[in-house]
Amino acid sequence: MLDAAGGRLRRPRTAAGIAAGEVRRLLLVRWERFGDLITLLPAVERAREVFPGARITWMVAPAYADFVAGLGVVDEVWGVASWRRAVLARRRGFDLALEFHGDARWISVARRQARRVAGYGMRGGGFWLDLDRDLPWRVSAAARNVRLVEAAAGVRASGQVRPRLRWARSGPAGDYILIHPGCGQPSKRWAPAAWRELMEHCQRQSYEMVLAGGTQDRRLCQKLGAAMDCPDISGRTGWSELADWVAGAAGVVAPDTGIIHLAQALGTPTVALYGPTDPAIWGYQAAGHTILAHRLGCSHCDRGVCPLVWRGQVSPCMQAITADEAARAVDRLMDQSTDALRRASSGPGAPPRSAPVGRALRF
Repeated sequence: MLDAAGGRLRRPRTAAGIAAGEVRRLLLVRWERFGDLITLLPAVERAREVFPGARITWMVAPAYADFVAGLGVVDEVWGVASWRRAVLARRRGFDLALEFHGDARWISVARRQARRVAGYGMRGGGFWLDLDRDLPWRVSAAARNVRLVEAAAGVRASGQVRPRLRWARSGPAGDYILIHPGCGQPSKRWAPAAWRELMEHCQRQSYEMVLAGGTQDRRLCQKLGAAMDCPDISGRTGWSELADWVAGAAGVVAPDTGIIHLAQALGTPTVALYGPTDPAIWGYQAAGHTILAHRLGCSHCDRGVCPLVWRGQVSPCMQAITADEAARAVDRLMDQSTDALRRASSGPGAPPRSAPVGRALRF
Protein backbone atom coordinates (compact mmCIF):
# COMPACT_ATOMS: atom_id res chain seq x y z
CA MET A 1 0.00 0.00 0.00
CA LEU A 2 2.90 2.32 0.82
CA ASP A 3 4.53 1.67 -2.55
CA ALA A 4 1.27 1.99 -4.43
CA ALA A 5 0.64 5.42 -2.93
CA GLY A 6 4.24 6.60 -3.16
CA GLY A 7 4.68 5.30 -6.69
CA ARG A 8 2.02 7.69 -7.94
CA LEU A 9 4.07 10.61 -6.73
CA ARG A 10 7.58 9.44 -7.56
CA ARG A 11 9.00 6.80 -9.90
CA PRO A 12 12.67 5.84 -9.50
CA ARG A 13 14.99 5.16 -12.37
CA THR A 14 15.88 1.53 -13.01
CA ALA A 15 18.82 1.70 -15.41
CA ALA A 16 20.63 5.05 -15.65
CA GLY A 17 23.51 5.56 -13.26
CA ILE A 18 24.08 8.53 -10.98
CA ALA A 19 26.93 10.82 -12.06
CA ALA A 20 29.99 9.49 -10.23
CA GLY A 21 31.94 12.72 -10.65
CA GLU A 22 29.44 14.60 -8.52
CA VAL A 23 29.77 12.26 -5.54
CA ARG A 24 32.08 13.73 -2.92
CA ARG A 25 30.49 12.07 0.13
CA LEU A 26 29.24 8.49 -0.17
CA LEU A 27 27.25 6.59 2.47
CA LEU A 28 27.10 2.78 2.53
CA VAL A 29 24.14 1.46 4.52
CA ARG A 30 24.83 -2.13 5.60
CA TRP A 31 24.10 -2.22 9.29
CA GLU A 32 23.58 -5.71 10.66
CA ARG A 33 24.95 -9.28 10.72
CA PHE A 34 28.66 -9.90 10.72
CA GLY A 35 28.62 -12.25 7.73
CA ASP A 36 26.72 -9.70 5.64
CA LEU A 37 29.33 -7.07 6.48
CA ILE A 38 32.05 -9.39 5.17
CA THR A 39 30.16 -9.93 1.91
CA LEU A 40 30.08 -6.14 1.42
CA LEU A 41 33.89 -5.85 1.25
CA PRO A 42 34.13 -6.33 -2.55
CA ALA A 43 31.49 -3.61 -2.98
CA VAL A 44 33.55 -1.25 -0.81
CA GLU A 45 36.60 -1.95 -2.94
CA ARG A 46 34.60 -1.39 -6.12
CA ALA A 47 33.18 1.87 -4.73
CA ARG A 48 36.74 3.13 -4.31
CA GLU A 49 37.32 2.47 -8.01
CA VAL A 50 34.15 3.95 -9.47
CA PHE A 51 33.84 6.88 -7.05
CA PRO A 52 37.54 7.80 -6.80
CA GLY A 53 37.02 11.27 -5.35
CA ALA A 54 34.47 10.32 -2.71
CA ARG A 55 34.89 10.20 1.06
CA ILE A 56 33.21 6.93 2.03
CA THR A 57 31.24 6.42 5.25
CA TRP A 58 29.94 2.99 6.33
CA MET A 59 26.91 2.83 8.64
CA VAL A 60 27.06 -0.24 10.92
CA ALA A 61 25.77 -1.48 14.25
CA PRO A 62 27.94 -0.33 17.20
CA ALA A 63 28.97 -3.95 17.93
CA TYR A 64 30.88 -4.08 14.64
CA ALA A 65 32.16 -0.49 14.47
CA ASP A 66 35.63 -1.10 15.94
CA PHE A 67 36.25 -4.13 13.74
CA VAL A 68 35.17 -2.34 10.55
CA ALA A 69 37.22 0.74 11.47
CA GLY A 70 40.25 -1.51 12.00
CA LEU A 71 40.00 -2.81 8.46
CA GLY A 72 40.85 0.62 7.10
CA VAL A 73 38.68 0.17 3.99
CA VAL A 74 36.55 3.31 4.46
CA ASP A 75 37.21 6.86 5.58
CA GLU A 76 34.64 6.85 8.37
CA VAL A 77 32.60 4.30 10.30
CA TRP A 78 29.27 5.55 11.60
CA GLY A 79 27.87 3.34 14.36
CA VAL A 80 24.14 3.74 14.99
CA ALA A 81 22.04 1.78 17.49
CA SER A 82 19.00 1.26 15.23
CA TRP A 83 17.31 2.50 12.10
CA ARG A 84 15.07 4.70 14.23
CA ARG A 85 18.09 6.41 15.76
CA ALA A 86 19.56 6.87 12.29
CA VAL A 87 16.34 8.48 11.02
CA LEU A 88 16.34 10.91 13.95
CA ALA A 89 20.05 11.73 13.65
CA ARG A 90 20.98 15.10 12.23
CA ARG A 91 21.30 15.28 8.48
CA ARG A 92 24.88 14.87 7.31
CA GLY A 93 24.42 15.86 3.67
CA PHE A 94 25.79 12.88 1.74
CA ASP A 95 25.72 13.19 -2.03
CA LEU A 96 24.77 9.54 -2.50
CA ALA A 97 23.71 6.64 -0.28
CA LEU A 98 23.81 2.99 -1.31
CA GLU A 99 21.27 0.93 0.64
CA PHE A 100 22.13 -2.80 0.62
CA HIS A 101 19.37 -4.24 2.83
CA GLY A 102 16.51 -3.80 0.38
CA ASP A 103 14.37 -2.70 3.33
CA ALA A 104 12.02 0.28 3.57
CA ARG A 105 13.29 1.19 7.04
CA TRP A 106 16.89 1.57 5.91
CA ILE A 107 15.83 3.21 2.65
CA SER A 108 14.15 5.88 4.80
CA VAL A 109 17.45 6.32 6.67
CA ALA A 110 19.36 6.70 3.41
CA ARG A 111 16.73 9.11 2.07
CA ARG A 112 17.10 11.38 5.09
CA GLN A 113 20.89 11.38 5.02
CA ALA A 114 21.63 11.71 1.29
CA ARG A 115 20.44 13.76 -1.67
CA ARG A 116 20.30 10.67 -3.87
CA VAL A 117 19.77 7.01 -2.98
CA ALA A 118 20.33 3.76 -4.89
CA GLY A 119 19.22 0.35 -3.68
CA TYR A 120 16.84 -2.59 -4.00
CA GLY A 121 13.20 -1.82 -3.31
CA MET A 122 11.95 -5.40 -3.14
CA ARG A 123 10.67 -5.11 0.46
CA GLY A 124 8.94 -1.79 0.02
CA GLY A 125 10.03 1.82 -0.17
CA GLY A 126 11.30 1.55 -3.73
CA PHE A 127 9.61 4.82 -4.69
CA TRP A 128 12.03 6.62 -2.32
CA LEU A 129 14.99 5.47 -4.41
CA ASP A 130 16.57 7.53 -7.17
CA LEU A 131 17.84 4.26 -8.65
CA ASP A 132 15.89 1.06 -7.96
CA ARG A 133 17.60 -2.11 -9.15
CA ASP A 134 15.91 -5.45 -9.68
CA LEU A 135 17.42 -7.85 -7.15
CA PRO A 136 19.55 -10.51 -8.94
CA TRP A 137 18.48 -13.48 -6.82
CA ARG A 138 20.70 -16.17 -8.31
CA VAL A 139 24.06 -14.48 -7.86
CA SER A 140 26.20 -14.49 -4.74
CA ALA A 141 25.50 -11.84 -2.12
CA ALA A 142 28.96 -10.35 -2.66
CA ALA A 143 28.41 -10.03 -6.42
CA ARG A 144 24.95 -8.55 -5.84
CA ASN A 145 26.44 -5.81 -3.67
CA VAL A 146 29.06 -5.02 -6.32
CA ARG A 147 26.38 -4.81 -9.00
CA LEU A 148 24.53 -2.16 -7.03
CA VAL A 149 27.68 -0.04 -6.77
CA GLU A 150 28.31 -0.41 -10.50
CA ALA A 151 24.71 0.38 -11.39
CA ALA A 152 24.81 3.52 -9.25
CA ALA A 153 27.96 4.68 -11.05
CA GLY A 154 26.66 3.62 -14.46
CA VAL A 155 29.66 1.40 -15.23
CA ARG A 156 29.92 -2.08 -16.70
CA ALA A 157 29.64 -5.11 -14.41
CA SER A 158 33.03 -6.50 -13.39
CA GLY A 159 31.99 -10.16 -13.00
CA GLN A 160 32.06 -12.68 -10.13
CA VAL A 161 33.77 -11.58 -6.93
CA ARG A 162 34.84 -12.99 -3.59
CA PRO A 163 35.40 -11.16 -0.30
CA ARG A 164 38.99 -10.95 0.82
CA LEU A 165 40.69 -9.46 3.84
CA ARG A 166 44.25 -8.23 4.12
CA TRP A 167 44.75 -9.18 7.75
CA ALA A 168 47.94 -8.64 9.78
CA ARG A 169 47.61 -11.61 12.13
CA SER A 170 48.90 -11.06 15.64
CA GLY A 171 47.44 -14.15 17.31
CA PRO A 172 48.22 -17.87 17.41
CA ALA A 173 48.98 -20.08 14.44
CA GLY A 174 48.93 -23.86 14.34
CA ASP A 175 47.49 -27.02 12.85
CA TYR A 176 44.20 -26.74 14.70
CA ILE A 177 40.63 -26.95 13.49
CA LEU A 178 38.44 -24.10 14.69
CA ILE A 179 34.95 -25.49 15.35
CA HIS A 180 32.06 -23.04 15.70
CA PRO A 181 28.96 -25.10 16.57
CA GLY A 182 26.64 -22.19 17.41
CA CYS A 183 24.47 -20.14 15.11
CA GLY A 184 22.14 -17.24 15.74
CA GLN A 185 19.46 -18.51 13.36
CA PRO A 186 17.70 -21.58 14.89
CA SER A 187 16.97 -23.18 11.51
CA LYS A 188 20.71 -23.35 10.73
CA ARG A 189 21.71 -25.25 13.86
CA TRP A 190 23.19 -28.73 13.68
CA ALA A 191 22.45 -31.31 16.39
CA PRO A 192 24.82 -31.25 19.41
CA ALA A 193 25.11 -35.04 19.11
CA ALA A 194 26.37 -34.61 15.54
CA TRP A 195 28.96 -32.07 16.67
CA ARG A 196 30.14 -34.45 19.35
CA GLU A 197 30.38 -37.34 16.88
CA LEU A 198 32.43 -35.16 14.52
CA MET A 199 34.75 -34.07 17.33
CA GLU A 200 35.20 -37.68 18.46
CA HIS A 201 36.36 -38.49 14.94
CA CYS A 202 38.80 -35.56 15.04
CA GLN A 203 40.09 -36.78 18.39
CA ARG A 204 40.70 -40.29 17.01
CA GLN A 205 42.59 -38.71 14.11
CA SER A 206 44.69 -36.66 16.56
CA TYR A 207 43.51 -33.36 15.10
CA GLU A 208 43.94 -30.41 17.43
CA MET A 209 40.63 -28.57 17.97
CA VAL A 210 39.57 -25.21 19.37
CA LEU A 211 35.93 -24.34 20.05
CA ALA A 212 34.69 -20.84 19.23
CA GLY A 213 31.41 -18.98 19.47
CA GLY A 214 29.63 -15.98 20.88
CA THR A 215 28.35 -15.52 24.40
CA GLN A 216 25.10 -17.24 23.41
CA ASP A 217 27.11 -20.33 22.43
CA ARG A 218 28.98 -20.69 25.73
CA ARG A 219 26.79 -23.43 27.16
CA LEU A 220 27.03 -25.66 24.09
CA CYS A 221 30.77 -25.06 23.70
CA GLN A 222 31.42 -25.75 27.38
CA LYS A 223 29.64 -29.10 27.14
CA LEU A 224 31.51 -30.12 24.02
CA GLY A 225 34.81 -28.81 25.34
CA ALA A 226 34.49 -30.69 28.62
CA ALA A 227 33.57 -33.93 26.87
CA MET A 228 36.46 -33.67 24.39
CA ASP A 229 39.05 -31.99 26.68
CA CYS A 230 39.24 -29.24 24.07
CA PRO A 231 40.17 -25.52 24.43
CA ASP A 232 37.13 -23.25 24.37
CA ILE A 233 37.35 -19.55 23.46
CA SER A 234 33.60 -18.98 23.07
CA GLY A 235 32.47 -15.61 24.39
CA ARG A 236 36.06 -14.59 25.18
CA THR A 237 37.05 -12.81 21.98
CA GLY A 238 36.10 -9.68 20.13
CA TRP A 239 35.78 -9.72 16.35
CA SER A 240 39.44 -8.81 15.81
CA GLU A 241 40.68 -11.52 18.18
CA LEU A 242 38.38 -14.02 16.50
CA ALA A 243 39.86 -13.04 13.12
CA ASP A 244 43.32 -13.83 14.52
CA TRP A 245 42.18 -17.32 15.54
CA VAL A 246 40.51 -17.88 12.17
CA ALA A 247 43.54 -16.67 10.22
CA GLY A 248 45.83 -19.02 12.18
CA ALA A 249 43.67 -22.14 11.82
CA ALA A 250 44.20 -25.02 9.44
CA GLY A 251 40.45 -24.87 8.80
CA VAL A 252 37.08 -23.76 10.14
CA VAL A 253 33.98 -25.96 10.54
CA ALA A 254 30.66 -24.18 11.12
CA PRO A 255 27.11 -23.70 9.88
CA ASP A 256 26.44 -20.86 7.44
CA THR A 257 27.21 -18.04 9.85
CA GLY A 258 29.54 -15.06 10.09
CA ILE A 259 32.70 -17.02 10.91
CA ILE A 260 32.41 -18.96 7.63
CA HIS A 261 32.37 -15.71 5.64
CA LEU A 262 35.26 -14.39 7.73
CA ALA A 263 37.32 -17.54 7.09
CA GLN A 264 36.67 -17.43 3.36
CA ALA A 265 37.67 -13.77 3.23
CA LEU A 266 40.89 -14.58 5.11
CA GLY A 267 41.70 -17.53 2.85
CA THR A 268 41.31 -20.13 5.62
CA PRO A 269 39.82 -23.44 4.34
CA THR A 270 36.29 -24.19 5.50
CA VAL A 271 33.74 -26.95 5.87
CA ALA A 272 30.39 -25.15 5.84
CA LEU A 273 27.02 -26.73 6.70
CA TYR A 274 24.15 -25.27 4.67
CA GLY A 275 20.44 -25.89 5.21
CA PRO A 276 17.85 -23.11 4.95
CA THR A 277 20.18 -20.75 3.08
CA ASP A 278 21.23 -21.28 -0.53
CA PRO A 279 24.98 -21.94 -0.95
CA ALA A 280 24.77 -20.51 -4.48
CA ILE A 281 24.09 -17.13 -2.85
CA TRP A 282 25.91 -17.38 0.48
CA GLY A 283 28.68 -19.89 -0.28
CA TYR A 284 31.84 -19.97 -2.39
CA GLN A 285 32.62 -22.73 -4.86
CA ALA A 286 36.38 -22.38 -4.59
CA ALA A 287 39.37 -24.54 -3.79
CA GLY A 288 39.71 -25.19 -0.08
CA HIS A 289 36.04 -24.53 0.70
CA THR A 290 33.69 -27.50 1.10
CA ILE A 291 29.92 -27.00 1.17
CA LEU A 292 27.76 -29.70 2.78
CA ALA A 293 24.11 -29.41 1.79
CA HIS A 294 21.24 -31.67 0.75
CA ARG A 295 18.45 -30.39 -1.45
CA LEU A 296 15.08 -31.37 0.00
CA GLY A 297 11.64 -30.37 -1.18
CA CYS A 298 11.67 -27.46 1.27
CA SER A 299 15.34 -26.56 0.91
CA HIS A 300 16.68 -23.01 0.96
CA CYS A 301 13.51 -21.49 2.41
CA ASP A 302 15.66 -18.88 4.19
CA ARG A 303 13.41 -19.02 7.26
CA GLY A 304 14.87 -18.22 10.64
CA VAL A 305 12.78 -20.92 12.33
CA CYS A 306 11.82 -24.14 10.55
CA PRO A 307 7.99 -24.58 10.49
CA LEU A 308 8.28 -28.36 10.05
CA VAL A 309 9.67 -29.17 13.51
CA TRP A 310 8.98 -28.17 17.09
CA ARG A 311 10.97 -25.26 18.45
CA GLY A 312 14.38 -26.45 19.60
CA GLN A 313 14.49 -29.39 17.17
CA VAL A 314 16.88 -29.58 14.23
CA SER A 315 15.59 -28.63 10.78
CA PRO A 316 15.26 -31.52 8.29
CA CYS A 317 17.77 -29.88 5.94
CA MET A 318 20.35 -29.81 8.73
CA GLN A 319 19.47 -33.32 9.93
CA ALA A 320 20.28 -34.55 6.42
CA ILE A 321 23.95 -33.64 6.90
CA THR A 322 25.61 -36.54 8.68
CA ALA A 323 28.60 -36.50 10.98
CA ASP A 324 30.28 -39.06 8.71
CA GLU A 325 30.25 -36.80 5.66
CA ALA A 326 31.43 -33.87 7.77
CA ALA A 327 34.28 -36.05 9.08
CA ARG A 328 35.32 -37.00 5.53
CA ALA A 329 35.33 -33.33 4.55
CA VAL A 330 37.52 -32.46 7.55
CA ASP A 331 39.90 -35.30 6.65
CA ARG A 332 40.28 -33.87 3.15
CA LEU A 333 40.82 -30.40 4.58
CA MET A 334 43.55 -31.61 6.93
CA ASP A 335 45.25 -33.63 4.18
CA GLN A 336 45.37 -30.51 2.01
CA SER A 337 46.66 -28.44 4.93
CA THR A 338 49.42 -30.96 5.62
CA ASP A 339 50.47 -30.97 1.96
CA ALA A 340 50.51 -27.16 1.87
CA LEU A 341 52.63 -26.98 5.04
CA ARG A 342 55.03 -29.57 3.66
CA ARG A 343 55.49 -27.55 0.46
CA ALA A 344 55.93 -24.30 2.39
CA SER A 345 58.44 -25.76 4.85
CA SER A 346 60.52 -27.26 2.05
CA GLY A 347 61.05 -23.87 0.41
CA PRO A 348 64.30 -21.93 0.93
CA GLY A 349 64.29 -19.83 4.08
CA ALA A 350 60.83 -20.99 5.15
CA PRO A 351 60.01 -19.93 8.73
CA PRO A 352 59.10 -22.68 11.19
CA ARG A 353 55.40 -23.27 11.79
CA SER A 354 54.11 -22.61 15.31
CA ALA A 355 53.21 -25.58 17.46
CA PRO A 356 49.56 -26.69 17.40
CA VAL A 357 47.63 -24.50 19.79
CA GLY A 358 45.85 -27.46 21.41
CA ARG A 359 49.13 -28.62 22.89
CA ALA A 360 50.25 -25.14 23.92
CA LEU A 361 47.09 -23.72 25.42
CA ARG A 362 44.50 -25.13 27.77
CA PHE A 363 41.75 -23.17 29.51
